[in-house]
Amino acid sequence: MYPIEFHLEEKIQIVDEKARILENEKAKEVCVVITNERFFLFEDGNRKMDSKEVLRITRAISPLPSYEKLLEVELSFILKIEEGEYNKYILENGNYFYLESDTIYQYLKENQ
Repeated sequence: MYPIEFHLEEKIQIVDEKARILENEKAKEVCVVITNERFFLFEDGNRKMDSKEVLRITRAISPLPSYEKLLEVELSFILKIEEGEYNKYILENGNYFYLESDTIYQYLKENQ
């Protein structure tokens, strides 16, 4: 499962395991988890490894995802979202990231 320490009364609202983030002009697949309080970005650590090595170790069985947290912010910390091929998510502190996920975009537009 996801490495999240939940707050009291916190629940997962939506998950997109096929979202893509732009990192140094390259797209990378990530997992987005939104709870009723926070926004998380995770990367599957298994995807960093050489695929031949993963198959050798697991004997061609699909390994369970090993999620590494890339980002954790309170939902209220997301100031706005600018539309584009990759939507630009602007945070309260001035930082931003580009994310491609219609599911997450629609959810945040309807629930923020």
